[in-house]
Amino acid sequence: MKKIAYIKRIRPQLVFLGIALIIISIFCVFAESKFDLTTQRKTANAPIVPESEWVFTQELKDVQTDTLSAINIQFGANDRQNKGNIHVEIHENDELLEDWDRLSSMASANSYLTFKFDKPVAVNSENKYQLIIQQTYEGDNGLSLWTNKEDTAGYVLDGEAFENGSICYTLTYRNEHKKALVIIIGVAVFVMIAALILLRANEVALMATILFALLVSYMIICPLGMAPDEGNHFFRAYEVANVSLISRHMGENGRGGNDLPRAICQYADREAELDRNDVEAVSFVNTALYAPLTYLPEATGIKIAGLFTNNVSKIFYGGKIANALFCFVLCVSALALVPFGRKILFVIMCFPMTIQEMVTLTPDGFTISLCLFFLAYILKLSYGKKPVRAKDVIILSVIGIIISLCKIVYVVLLALIFLIPQKRYKSKRQWLLFNGMLIFAAVVLNLIWLKISSGFLIEFKPGVDSPAQVAYVLTHIFDYYVVCVRSLLNNLLFWTSTMIGSSMGALNITISSAVWLTMTVLLVYETCVCQENDLNVKPYHSLILLLTFLAGVALIFTSLYVQWTPLKNETINGIQGRYYTPLIGLLAYSVALMRQKALNDGGIRVKAQYPISYAALLVLLCNGMTLLDVIYYYINRI
Repeated sequence: MKKIAYIKRIRPQLVFLGIALIIISIFCVFAESKFDLTTQRKTANAPIVPESEWVFTQELKDVQTDTLSAINIQFGANDRQNKGNIHVEIHENDELLEDWDRLSSMASANSYLTFKFDKPVAVNSENKYQLIIQQTYEGDNGLSLWTNKEDTAGYVLDGEAFENGSICYTLTYRNEHKKALVIIIGVAVFVMIAALILLRANEVALMATILFALLVSYMIICPLGMAPDEGNHFFRAYEVANVSLISRHMGENGRGGNDLPRAICQYADREAELDRNDVEAVSFVNTALYAPLTYLPEATGIKIAGLFTNNVSKIFYGGKIANALFCFVLCVSALALVPFGRKILFVIMCFPMTIQEMVTLTPDGFTISLCLFFLAYILKLSYGKKPVRAKDVIILSVIGIIISLCKIVYVVLLALIFLIPQKRYKSKRQWLLFNGMLIFAAVVLNLIWLKISSGFLIEFKPGVDSPAQVAYVLTHIFDYYVVCVRSLLNNLLFWTSTMIGSSMGALNITISSAVWLTMTVLLVYETCVCQENDLNVKPYHSLILLLTFLAGVALIFTSLYVQWTPLKNETINGIQGRYYTPLIGLLAYSVALMRQKALNDGGIRVKAQYPISYAALLVLLCNGMTLLDVIYYYINRI
């Protein structure tokens, strides 16, 4: 009996280790080609279309001293399904280095056909490299080779020498050192987290470790200025930290900006130094609209960094690091506070796009962290047993006001305070006073800031007329509803995928679709299995969460329709998926509470919550794949 009990106890650990090994192997395989740098393509302007079997020979004169992993050759198919065989050889100092055989049908119209080395080889620019391409002709073929006739390399076709011209090819080099370093670090992180899971580490501590590891990884890999408008956010954060809380009107059109050190625009130059006496007018039109509290983390980091250095890049990094630390503290606090559904918050925090925003100088990461913390604190007070204290009132008031000032569309989150039962307060008067004063203060402060920032509003897009658009919406409610539904149907997939991270950076870095699909399924799964036996769900709680979510979405729609979309346009322009991240937790918890209410009403009790183990590994894998795609993008950016 003891042996059977031991087997039952150890079997789940063996299953977990097996799955962990599979996930680690997927990461290593995915990393295989992410450190490849492909040389620039030649202009294809002269096709060679032989009428029969042919042999093409050319010396490669641009080989670098590096590790070569593949050669890519541009063929033409001439609208035919070509038959036969393509034989390619590459020689080093007249000795065969490697050869390949491909079907002629694999060459499609004007595409590059890749010939990978079985194992990347070290090449030397001082050696002689020769490329030989031979086609076995069958039937009515139209296989051709594209060349650049201006190139002076020269080539030989069926024994006839041509002095000018070169085949259109690219060489792919692999940075084996960086690849090995990243794989070692990635595997080490996987192993560390797997060990913590097997040792049954505290769930919050485990989540905090994963989140910290991801923040550090993204901080190292994501370069300065990667996120949308990050440069302008840097200028505004620097202004808040060192110059003034409110921007100035620059020029005749009233563009927002200020007089800042001239070198501040050279933040990508690691040698640039600030001379605070050498200033110039710097315009940052869109970020001048942001309230100064929005940049609290970034401005703090910039101010502290400025006390120790004048290097622009280091000051920029000071803001990034401070933003990441603020977000980390808020997120871990939210995980510790939330009474149930912790994994829902964790998955949202670990969206690749969310992590990116936390390690950049944009205020979105701070906003998302504040919203998740606010939601967690509300749920703690709603489903806890302790009364609302003065400390709770102060924290909720400060966080709620900052959220509303970060972006006015998120002011709707203040409605969550109605989740807290009246009995948690000392009296009904205290309940009414707190709720009323918080909403009143948030509205008044937003109106004050709107009055200040309205002077910086200019036309961002042609055809935009905000006053006329507001009038149109108010007088054509049904038509506007149709616009919203049409926009939702047209963009739901795009918004969902980009919210999670299908496109990173300024939506210019394509990430494997497996990442956002996996994270979407994981969020849905954690929402659907979230349950607590002793949770006494009020019927109106899920309704408040759902209505708050819908109100937030409506405000996002309307604000972008008014400020970013041409008058009476049939769809809404300018919405990005990350705008929904602060709200998606409301929808998830609404669904979770509906399900819990149904379980309670049916008298159904569950045994235990599902462990974090597999979710943690999937989160690591998805973010690891994302970082590899980011690395690949920047390696090949040239």
